[in-house]
Amino acid sequence: MRRMWDKQFFGSKKLCLNDYVPGLSKLMIPIKKFLGKVLMMLVAVSFAIPSVAQGNSETGLWTSIEVEKKLDERFSVVGETELRFRGNLRKADRWSVAGGVEYKLSEWLKVDAGYKFISSYKAAETKMKDNGVDILKRTASYRDSRHRLYASVVGSLDAARFGFSLRERWEYTRNCAANVDSYDYDENRWETRVKDGKAKHTLRSRLQMEYDIPSCEITPYADVEVYSVKGGTDKLRYTVGADWKMNRKNRFSLFYRYIDEKGDDLNEHIVGVGYNYRF
Repeated sequence: MRRMWDKQFFGSKKLCLNDYVPGLSKLMIPIKKFLGKVLMMLVAVSFAIPSVAQGNSETGLWTSIEVEKKLDERFSVVGETELRFRGNLRKADRWSVAGGVEYKLSEWLKVDAGYKFISSYKAAETKMKDNGVDILKRTASYRDSRHRLYASVVGSLDAARFGFSLRERWEYTRNCAANVDSYDYDENRWETRVKDGKAKHTLRSRLQMEYDIPSCEITPYADVEVYSVKGGTDKLRYTVGADWKMNRKNRFSLFYRYIDEKGDDLNEHIVGVGYNYRF
């Protein structure tokens, strides 16, 4: 049983499981200390990762703020903004804003849908292209804009204090056309070309497990997510983290995520911090 709060923001009286099970608070002390150490370890990962992410991997920090309004027992609307840092946490790489709706079909099944706008920074690069002969290619940095639609189905199941959920999400992403400066070595000058927009369909399958600790506001979880595109698997995500429910309106989250890229992109070690406000 989780703690229940009265109607005040930091309610003056709390109904706890300890009221019914004497001595439970003493038992929870070492558990809470352990969870505190886990959170400290996750924070420490953000400082240790740069020395690990070498060669074919890089680091990142993801931050997000989410606002959720519950309209009735089944229907709610959600808004979110996110800022991501890459390149060993030295610069902002991407920002996005999103809005969506969620509907609870039953105790174990819900659906959602929404829209997201994404703006990403594409760094300058110089590389060799092999078209029979080696050709040196140099491209300046630019910003890439994307429009994304998504729809999901989430099924959940509780077993004792463990919670399991499976989410299947379809995404349609449209990259906008962009002006890109590239260097022409034959003419010894920069020239601007138009990079055509393109569309992409992705199916994201996520399996998650969490544990509900008695008389504790912190919920640890772990999940794995597969990105499937036409032609096979695009990437894999592995995540471990914890959600902290301060009260019925405010929540914080902290996680570590490893992203296994299947294409030319580098693998990533990510630390994420999020805040959620519900009203």
